[in-house]
Amino acid sequence: MKNKLTSFFTKLTVKLWQSLKRFPLPVLMAASTVILIIVLNHLPQNTLESTRDLVARIALVFALGFPLFLSINVFLEGRSQIKTSTKNLILFSGSVILALYFVFLFSKLDSTSGIRYSIYTGVLYLMFLYIPKTFKKESYELYVVKLFTSFVTVLLYSIILFIGVAAIIGSTVLLFKLSISGEIYIDIATIIFGLIAPVLFLSEIPAYETILYLESYPKVLKILFLYIILPILSIFLVIFYLYFATILFKPWPSNIIFRIAFYFLITSIVALFFTYPLTVTNKWGKVFTSIYPKLLLPLVVLMFMSLWIRLSNYGVTNSRYFLVIAAIWIAFSLIYLSLNINPKNIILLISLSILLFLSATGPWNFSQVTKMSQSEIFKNIIVKYDMLLQGKVQKSSKEINLEDKVTLTSILNYYENHYDLKGLNYLPVDFSMDKMKDVFGFEPEYYQGYNNTGANHQYYNSGNQNNILNIKDYDYIITIFNSSEEETLITKDAMEIILKKSDLIIKNNGKTLYNKNLSELAGKIYSNKNDKNMLTTEELTIKDGNENLDVVYVFDNLDLSKDLNSNIIQIYSMNLKLLVKFH
Repeated sequence: MKNKLTSFFTKLTVKLWQSLKRFPLPVLMAASTVILIIVLNHLPQNTLESTRDLVARIALVFALGFPLFLSINVFLEGRSQIKTSTKNLILFSGSVILALYFVFLFSKLDSTSGIRYSIYTGVLYLMFLYIPKTFKKESYELYVVKLFTSFVTVLLYSIILFIGVAAIIGSTVLLFKLSISGEIYIDIATIIFGLIAPVLFLSEIPAYETILYLESYPKVLKILFLYIILPILSIFLVIFYLYFATILFKPWPSNIIFRIAFYFLITSIVALFFTYPLTVTNKWGKVFTSIYPKLLLPLVVLMFMSLWIRLSNYGVTNSRYFLVIAAIWIAFSLIYLSLNINPKNIILLISLSILLFLSATGPWNFSQVTKMSQSEIFKNIIVKYDMLLQGKVQKSSKEINLEDKVTLTSILNYYENHYDLKGLNYLPVDFSMDKMKDVFGFEPEYYQGYNNTGANHQYYNSGNQNNILNIKDYDYIITIFNSSEEETLITKDAMEIILKKSDLIIKNNGKTLYNKNLSELAGKIYSNKNDKNMLTTEELTIKDGNENLDVVYVFDNLDLSKDLNSNIIQIYSMNLKLLVKFH
C-alpha cells in the first residue's frame, strides 16, 4: 500500500513538473488567478466596493490569460523554425493584449463587459482546440476526443479530491471542536479546480508530434455514439418530421419550434463530429454521417423562420442576438457536412470561433445591434401614440393598449439592467423606473410567461408591512400559502379548510358551512387597484361570511390575471391570513 501511494504521488509530481516546464505561462496565469480569488474571498467586510471590483477584474484577466498563453504555447510548439527572440516577442505581445483589454474593454464589471469577456474566453479555448491540428492530415476528431476524455477524467479526480479533503477538514472540526471559517472550503475548491485540475489537464495534452490512431478511441464512446445516440437521433428526426407535417398549415408556435429545432440540431452536430472517425471501420456510422446532415436541412429552414417571427415581434436582445449567431453556425455546419464526403471538421470550430469573435467586436457587436433594435421599437411605439414632443417623451392623449405598455416597460427594464437608461433617447435626463407614471402616464406593466393574449396580469403585495391584526372576536386565524396547481388542506379540531385552485371550502364535523370562489374576491381587489401593485393591508382585506360563520381575508400577496374579453379572473398564487368566527 505504501509503495502504491509513493508511486501515485511520484507520478503526480512528475505530471505537475511536466506541465510547468511545458506551459509555464498558463500555469502562472492559473496560479495568479487562484491567489487573487483567495484574496478576494478573505477581504474584510468593510472593504470598498471599488477595491473588490479591481481585484475581481484583475483575477478575471489572469483567468483569460490562461487560454491565451495556452493557445500561443501550442502554436509555437509546432513552429521550430521561429527564432527564440521572435517567440519571446509573441509571448510579450500576449501580455500587452491582456493589459490593453483590462484598460479599454474591462474597465468595469457590468453585463456587457461580462458577456464580452465570456465570448473572448470561449474563442481562446476554441483556438486552443484547433491550433495544433490546423495543418495536419490525421483525424482531428481523435485529438478532441483525447482532450475531452482527459478533461472528464481530471474533473472526476478533482471532485473526489475536493470531497475527500473537505470531509477530512469537516470531521476534524467536529471531533476536536475547532473554530475554522467556512471560507476554507471555498479556498480548497479554488486551489483544486483553479490550479491543480488545470495543471493536471495540461500534462495530458498530446505533444505536437504525437499521432493518434483510431485504436485510441474509447470503446465506451464508440458504443455510446454508434448504438445509442445515433439511433435515438434517427427516431427523433422521424418524430419531428411527423410533427412539422401536422402544423404545416396551422399557425406556428414559433417558440416551441425554435427550441426543438435548435437543441436537436446542436446535439446532432456534436454527435456527427464525434462519429466521423468511426466511419472508417463502421458501415452504419458511414451511412448515417452521409445521409443525416442532408435530412436536417429542412429543420434549419424551419428554425430560421421561427426565429424570424420572434425577432419581428420583439426585436433583438442579447440572448436573441446569440441565438442568431448560433443559428448561422448551425446552418453553415450542416450545409458544409452535407456537401462534403470527407469533411474536415476542424472547420466547424474555426468558423464558430470567428463568428463569436465578430459578435463581440466591431460595429455589428451584440451590444450595438441590441441597443439599436430596442431603441427603434421604443421610438415606433411612442410615435404611434403621439408621445414624442421636442425630442422627449410625454404622456399620451390616446389609450395605450396593454401589449404596448408591456413592450415599453420591457425595453426600459432591459436598458436599466443591461446598459443605462441614459443611453435610451427621448427620456428625461433624470428618468428612473419609479417615475414611469409621471412620464408615460401608466405604471410599469410586466409580461408573464403564462399570460394569454388579451389577459391583464397583476401582482399585488402588501410589502410585508409591520401591522397588527385585531383577532379578539374570531375563533381561528389561519395562514395559507397556495398556488393554482396545489391543493391545500388544513385541519384543526373538527374543522377542515380545503383550498383547491380558487375554491375555498370550510367544514365543521364533516358538514360544509362555507364555499367560496376566491376569484370573486380577487375581482374586487382588481377593480379597485388604481394601477398600483403595492397596496396597504386595508386595501388587501375583504370581509365575507354567511349564516354559519364570518370570514376575513387578509392577503399578503396575490398573483392573478383578468381575461379582457371574458372578464374571468384567474388566480396563480396567493399568501393570506384567514380569520374565522363560527356563529
